[in-house]
Parts: sequence; structure tokens; C-alpha cells
Amino acid sequence: MPSRPWSPAPDAVIVGALLFARATDLLLSASEPERNAPARALIAVAFLLYLAYLLLDLAGAHPGRAPLLGWRWARVGDAGKLGVLLGLIGLTVLLPLAVLVARRARDGRHAHAHDGLVQVEEAARLLLRGANPYAASYRDTPMALVAGDTPALEHLAYLPALPLSAVPGIALVEPLLGWYDHRLAYALAFVVSLALLARLAGPGWPRLALLALAGLNPFMAGHLAFGLNDAAVLALVLVAVAALAADRPIIGGVAVGVAGAMKATAWPLAPFYALYLLGRARREAGVEGGRGVLARWARALAPAALTWLAIVLPFALRDPGAFVADVVGYVGGGSDPPVPAGGVGFSAIVLAALGPAANDFPYGVAQLLVLVPVLLYTLRRQGAGNTLRAMLTGYAITFLAVSFFAYWFYENYLGYALVLLALAAFWDPAREPETAPAEPRQPAPEYATATRAF
Repeated sequence: MPSRPWSPAPDAVIVGALLFARATDLLLSASEPERNAPARALIAVAFLLYLAYLLLDLAGAHPGRAPLLGWRWARVGDAGKLGVLLGLIGLTVLLPLAVLVARRARDGRHAHAHDGLVQVEEAARLLLRGANPYAASYRDTPMALVAGDTPALEHLAYLPALPLSAVPGIALVEPLLGWYDHRLAYALAFVVSLALLARLAGPGWPRLALLALAGLNPFMAGHLAFGLNDAAVLALVLVAVAALAADRPIIGGVAVGVAGAMKATAWPLAPFYALYLLGRARREAGVEGGRGVLARWARALAPAALTWLAIVLPFALRDPGAFVADVVGYVGGGSDPPVPAGGVGFSAIVLAALGPAANDFPYGVAQLLVLVPVLLYTLRRQGAGNTLRAMLTGYAITFLAVSFFAYWFYENYLGYALVLLALAAFWDPAREPETAPAEPRQPAPEYATATRAF
């Protein structure tokens, strides 16, 4: 095995930078004196683990050298670094989540949780009682203690699959334990996402870098502990991608349908997913052409479309006015009174310039003006090489561009898009199904080349 320069590999630098950001996030979220000391101790242990990561990485720079203290440390290689990286993720992401779950079980459903998590659980409880969560008020639930007197108490912004996902836990786990926290499901989705990312990424340092960008990403993984739900949508999108890569389009379609019925975050995937299936239908149809392509394309789209309709349509038809007011009007500032525009996107710029009048700005028009050229460009680029990698790239760019100009744009949206872009960047071409256009597989770049790329 050839040696590389005795200096850190790209993944070691990425892990260090993300760990620094995650440590800062932990300190800011544990500003109370009684929590500051444990947070600092946790960070100190994390930095010790990172030192071990660095040592394992540097030992691999000269794999042929003589053993140190009777052991060839380079033999540990990427497997050792992977173990340390998973330890860092568990320590800085899953452990804080477990602590907050335990505190909430002790202090009540309103405590130590994001208001969105509380509302999803309360919507699931309404479903178990046969009520319509889109026509109900949340003023008599723990949501009122979390959100205060805001329009959020009269509107459920989430699509039906999200509260439906909490129904099994509340119906089965809560009677046994006396409590249930839907963060347990989000944590499972997070772990599944990491496993799928490891499978889809190229070998060597790109795989480690991708896992770090997903597992230590302070804009996404850092929000998991408080109950933000992006990990659930990401897991479904990755299940879809992995299923398509394994040539199992029905499973992929069902996953896309559930993701789209869970959160609008997944909606920008639809045109790129449809274009990918169209390319697949053309390759499979061969000389049939015309009607043969359209028939195959329709059959390929059916699982996603039927799954989405099966989940969303019953709620939309039950009370169309309430459903549209919640999932469309409320999230666009259409409630009475409206929730102020906010976040870290274009609305923050408008708010700084116009003040309270920012609530009346036509964000939908701005989104449309951005969507049309971005969508045309990204679809055209995907059409030139219709692969899963191109599909992911187009989806991530379109989602990021359009979401930035929405009424709300928060940093967790950026974290979600970053994971998708990182997967596209570190994608393993060998994961493309055999029917996909040929894309040469290249090994992880030599360290000197990789350094120049970064």
C-alpha cells in the first residue's frame, strides 16, 4: 500500500471542524450553570476521541513502517476511525437526546422538547380518539405550555404521515412505560440514515467525511435532540435512493410517497424522481418506444403517487378548508393573526428592511421566480446524465433555493440540504443500477489530489 504525506487526511479535518461547531452548539444550549459543567466534560471527552481519530489517521499515512510499541497501528485503518466517529456521534448527538428524553419523562410532556414534537404527539393522540387534527384546537394540550398564546395552537402545519408515525408509539409504548417520546423514532431514523449513507458513499475517506457531515452536522443532527423531524424525512428519502440503487423501484416509490406525505421538504424531489423514472423507462422499453415508454413510466410512478394519495386524501377530504388552512395557509403566513416571518433566509432580509410589513411581502411570488429557472436548469442537467447522483443534486439545489425564499427558512433546512449535497459529492458510482447510464467509478483520490480539491 503506498504511503501518503504525513499530514491529516481530508476526513480528519472535516470531523474536527464539525466537532468544533457541535461543541459550540452544545455550550450555547447548556448555558445554565448546573448544565454547563456536564456539557464541558462531554466536550472534553469528545476532543479526546478526536485526538484518537487523528492518531489513527496519521498512523495510516505510512502503513508500511515498523510497529510502534509492538503494534502496527495502521492496521486499524478506516475501521478504527469509523468506530471513533460513531462514538463521537453517540456522545454528542444521541447522548444529549437521551438525557432530554429522560428529563421530559420526569417533568411532563411539555418540558424539554421543541413545540413541533409536542404538537405531532398531540395530533397523534387526537387521531387515536377519532378527532381531526387539522380541525382541532391545541389550547387544552401541553402544546399550549410550549408555544404560548400563538396561532400555532389552532393549526397543524405538518402533513398527515408525521402524526400518523407517532400513533404506534403512543398506542403501544406509552401504556407500558407510562410515557412516550417520539424522539425515539427520530433517533432510529437518524441511525438508519447513517447506515444508508455509509452504504451509498464511495469507499475510504469520502465515506467517513459523509458520515461526519450527517452525524455531526450542527444544523441537523444538533437539532435532533430537541425533537426536530428532518431525520425522519431524510431516512425515507435515503431508503428510496437505496431501493432505486438496488433496482427495487416499488419500495423506492412507497418511500417517496410517504416522505411527500410527511413533510413538504420532500416535494422538490418529485420532478427529479419522475425524470429519473422516465429515463429508466426509456432504457427498459428499448425498441418499443412511444406507448411502451409511457406505460412503463406510469407503472413506475404509481407506487409513489398512490401512497401519497392514500395518506393525504382522507384528511384533505374530511375537512378541505381546515386542511388547506393548516398545511398551506398557516405556513405561508395566512393565519389570523399571522405568525411573523422569520428564520435565517430571505425573509430575514425583508424583515430587516421592512419591519412588520415583511409579513405582507409576496414570498410565494419570489419562490416562483426562483423555482422556474432553477428547476429548468437542474432538470436539464439531470437529463444529460440521468443518474441517481444527478437526481440528488438537482433535488438538493432546488430545495435549498426555493426554501430560502419561503416565509420561513430555518437553519435545519440548510443542514438537511447539506447532507444531500454531501451524498451527491461522495456518491459511489458503483451503486447506480445496471440500467443506469455508465458513470466511471473512480477510487478515492490520492491524498495530494484530494487536498487540492478541498
